[in-house]
Amino acid sequence: MDDAAAQLCSAAHDGDLAAVQLHLAAGVSPNVTAGNGVLTPIWVASATGHADCLAALLAAGGNPSVAHPIGRVTALHAAALGGHEACTQLLLAAGADPTASTTNHRMPLHSAAEKGHLAVVRALVRAAPAAAVAPDDDRVTPLASALFSRWAGGTCMLPSAAQRAVEQDRGRVLSGCCPRPAQGGTQLVYAGWHPAG
Repeated sequence: MDDAAAQLCSAAHDGDLAAVQLHLAAGVSPNVTAGNGVLTPIWVASATGHADCLAALLAAGGNPSVAHPIGRVTALHAAALGGHEACTQLLLAAGADPTASTTNHRMPLHSAAEKGHLAVVRALVRAAPAAAVAPDDDRVTPLASALFSRWAGGTCMLPSAAQRAVEQDRGRVLSGCCPRPAQGGTQLVYAGWHPAG
């Protein structure tokens, strides 16, 4: 079964839908692990952005919440980091948790906002608006990641759903510190210096 698992993961990585379907029809589980037991076809398809392969794996009973054992990076994290909107939408529709966090408390929204993947940010914020102000271990929120991404020349701006979540939670301290200590200040001060409009 190890060979079949590796072949299914390879097909998912390469976006070879016919091979994925062939392995599934032969009885290979969409939740099988390969690569020393750390990679699943769903995680690989999500990371590489092959939505058609991911859809087939999910339809065959694949676990949308599968996480890499090192760091607890989920398939949704992988899709968000790569900016793979279709994979993000498929995983969310299949029940993946948009607030799942890694060992350092980063959610998929942190990665999407940091990388400036606006369509993925919008999908994740629609799924969990309050996630926009949830800090990771470095006390950086997805909101801060989006703001600093824009500051660095990126194009990421949080959609209105996240802005509403922030407005509804005015009493909450968003981050308390700036990830660029030399600049000083908080995210709110930063937002005042660099308006998203």
